[in-house]
Amino acid sequence: MIKKKNLMKKVSNKPFVLIHVGHSRAGATWAQDILFNSKKAGFAMINRYTKEYKFIEAITNTSVLKFDVKKIRSDLESVYGKFRKRKLIPVLSAESLLGNPTTGARDVESITSNLYKIYPNAKIFMMIRNQSSLLRSMYLRYIHAGGVQSLEKFLLKKVRGGFHCFDINCYDFYDQYNMYSKIFGKNNILINPLELLTSNPNLFLKRIFNFCNLKGYYNFDSKEKKNRSRDSLNFTYKKFINSFLYIGGDPYLLNPLILRASFSRNLRVFFDRFYSREFNQKKEYELENKIKSIIKDYFYKSNKKLEKEINLSLYQYNYYK
Repeated sequence: MIKKKNLMKKVSNKPFVLIHVGHSRAGATWAQDILFNSKKAGFAMINRYTKEYKFIEAITNTSVLKFDVKKIRSDLESVYGKFRKRKLIPVLSAESLLGNPTTGARDVESITSNLYKIYPNAKIFMMIRNQSSLLRSMYLRYIHAGGVQSLEKFLLKKVRGGFHCFDINCYDFYDQYNMYSKIFGKNNILINPLELLTSNPNLFLKRIFNFCNLKGYYNFDSKEKKNRSRDSLNFTYKKFINSFLYIGGDPYLLNPLILRASFSRNLRVFFDRFYSREFNQKKEYELENKIKSIIKDYFYKSNKKLEKEINLSLYQYNYYK
């Protein structure tokens, strides 16, 4: 068991690492490619396409029982030490640090434990997005990968046969804030909604720079890079194709067994050309409204509590009504 208080006294004056934990599909690509790669802003991070990225993957892929804190910290510091010499704040960024959403992010606690063992004085930064929009994106991702279940079953079915599946509680942002606060301390947690980046990019950046004690640099392209490859694809006929080619396996997994996966993927891509962007956007809007009717006010209390903690209105972005 970690003796947190004693450990924090020893590390409180050491240089910190900024840990960006996600969420996936909530501006993470923009943050990684634009903000945290900017030396002018005062940040530097390991690029996901370089060989050093395996050091970050070791945090999420290694069992708590086999986790070698000294080695992983040494590996990371071999890079972060160079960043600090250039007076840059090292950023550890990966959406997987919040757990795997396709299996309900049930590994988030063990991952967070690993993070604390490595950098107990870290600062945690999390980007969030309206849950109905995130759930729509996740369901489309599931369908694109070969999923066959209905929207209702995908959202509401939790455990069957000892296997875990997607769980909407992985988007309970207050629970996540509470977990990080207890481990790293409230003053070391910052949460920014993606909608703030769109509506007021300067305030979005100012909150981060103040959090990291940086002067600030605002000459960014604040337009979020959206991964439209899945969101822009009509899901209705794709689910039909998936069901027709389904041959077994766990239907709740992100990628169940379907006949000739490459053939199925090419078939779906072929049909995409017959659907306009306007038609797809209309279907996405309808899908999000259906999600709202299913989850109703499920996140109402959680989002209201989070709003008080982060000192920012979530009501204005329709996180609750």
